[in-house]
Amino acid sequence: MELADGTIDIVHPEVRAHVNSLVSALGGISADDDGRYQLGDDALEVLRDLKRWIRFYDEKTNRMDVARCIHEANLIEGDLLPILATWPENATDSKFKSRMALACFELMVPLTWPMERDRERMTVNHHRHMPVLELAQVAYKRAIINFDGARVLHTAVRVALPSMAIPIGDRSQRDQGIIKLVLFFLRNIAMIEPPPDVKYDGDESQISRSATIDAFSYQDIFLVLLTLASNMGDDFRTEDTSVMEIIYHLVKQVDTEKLFMNEQQLSKAKAGELAAMMNKESSMLKAYNRKGPTRHNRFGTMIWVKREDGKMSSLSGQDALADASMRNQKVGQHKDLPAAS
Repeated sequence: MELADGTIDIVHPEVRAHVNSLVSALGGISADDDGRYQLGDDALEVLRDLKRWIRFYDEKTNRMDVARCIHEANLIEGDLLPILATWPENATDSKFKSRMALACFELMVPLTWPMERDRERMTVNHHRHMPVLELAQVAYKRAIINFDGARVLHTAVRVALPSMAIPIGDRSQRDQGIIKLVLFFLRNIAMIEPPPDVKYDGDESQISRSATIDAFSYQDIFLVLLTLASNMGDDFRTEDTSVMEIIYHLVKQVDTEKLFMNEQQLSKAKAGELAAMMNKESSMLKAYNRKGPTRHNRFGTMIWVKREDGKMSSLSGQDALADASMRNQKVGQHKDLPAAS
C-alpha cells in the first residue's frame, strides 16, 4: 500500500491499525504521577490479544508483520519494561501484578526467539522483515539487561518461583509451561548477538557476552541455574536441555581450563601469559636489532670470501655479515675474483 508521502507500507494496513490500537490501549507514561507508567483499563486483556495476534497471524500464516509492527510501536522498551517496573520485589502477594508480568514475558519470548533462515520456508515477507527484526532483537537485549527501572531477568524468575516451589508430582501443565517459558526467555537473551551480515550501529559493549554474564550474575540467575541443575532428575526432569542451552551460549568458545580455575590459578596463568608475551617481545627486538637499520648503515660494507676451490667472491651488505644463510646465498650472485697467487 502506498502511503501519503509516497513510500510503500510492506505491512497490511489493517494489521498495523489493529496492533497500533492495542499498543495505545495498553497504557502510557502518566504526566500527573511522577512519570510512572499508567496501565489502561483492560491492560491484561490487551497483552493477551497481542499474544493471540502473534500466534494466529505471524506463526500460523508464516509471516512477520505483527512482530514488525510491535517493533516499530516500541512495545518492549516503551511499555513492557515499564510495566515490569511497576511490580516491586516486596509485593509478593499481588496476583494481578504477577499475571501482568507473566503476560509480558509471554510476549517477549516469541519476540526474542532465535530466527532461522530456512530457504524452503522463507517467503518474501521473511526477506523484508528478518534483517530489521534481527537488529530489533539486539535492541531488545540491550534494553532488557541494561534496564534501570527493574531487574528484568530476576523478575522473570519471580514469575516462575511459585511453580518451581510446587512438588513435581503436584505441578500442573500450566506450571510446567511457566517454568519452560522463563527458561526460554533466559536462553533467548543469552543467545542474541548482532547478526554477522548486518552492521550494528549501537554500542556492542552493552550486549557483549561479558555484559550478559554480568547481568546474569547481578540478577541472581546463576543461582537459579545451579538450583535447577543440582535438582535435575528429582524436582526437575524436563528442563535439562534448556539449562544446558543457557550455559552453552554463555561459555561457548571459552577455554575450559581457564573456566574452572580458582583465583590463585587464574592469577598464575595470567602471570605466565604476561611472561611469555614479554619473552616474545624481547626475541622480536633482538631479531630487529640484529637485522634492522643502524647508524652505520650509511657506510658501505664489502667482504671477500675465499671458497674451497681457491676462488674469491665479493659480498656487499651488512646482512651478509649477520646471517650465514644469506651469506651463502649471495656467494653465487656476485662476480668471482681471480684466485690469489
